[in-house]
Amino acid sequence: MFGIFRKLKGAGAAISDKAVKAENKDLMEACVGACTLIAFADGELEDEEIEATQKLLGSAKQLAAFGDEVNKEFDRLCTRFEAGYRVGRLEVMKEIKDCAGNKEEAETILVLAIEVAFADGELEPDEEKELEKIANALNLKVEDYI
Repeated sequence: MFGIFRKLKGAGAAISDKAVKAENKDLMEACVGACTLIAFADGELEDEEIEATQKLLGSAKQLAAFGDEVNKEFDRLCTRFEAGYRVGRLEVMKEIKDCAGNKEEAETILVLAIEVAFADGELEPDEEKELEKIANALNLKVEDYI
């Protein structure tokens, strides 16, 4: 009898994870995209930026349900940006704009991007320009978060 309850509980958790993923897919794509965009903004994907991106995304509670999908999305976007920065940027900005109506999500995206920008110890001019564009797309001001 207790085995049935355990199975039902497990099934409920799986359904809950699927619901969270469906609800937060845009946020996941926007977070990963913003971090990847900033990492590539100055023309070099540095080890510090890769490390910072992976740590930040891996520790973001809003993305916990996605598990390894976050790393797969980061890898996919890295390939996209390596093939063509402008194409990758266009794709990412669409994902970012999808989250503009939710202030909490917007702040999460912007702050993660800022952290990646400072990962190597300095904010490059190209990174600053992209942060401004991300903030504008999210109806936020970068200076409120730095």
